[in-house]
Amino acid sequence: MCPLQSLHVSMSFLVLSSVILVGSLGQCQLKDLQES
Repeated sequence: MCPLQSLHVSMSFLVLSSVILVGSLGQCQLKDLQES
């Protein structure tokens, strides 16, 4: 595997993990808003 391809894979993995993190944080805030 060429370095450029591995860089692309790591970048997409980073984007995917950040999307999941933001999504879970958003769900927690929504729950707090509904409970209050």
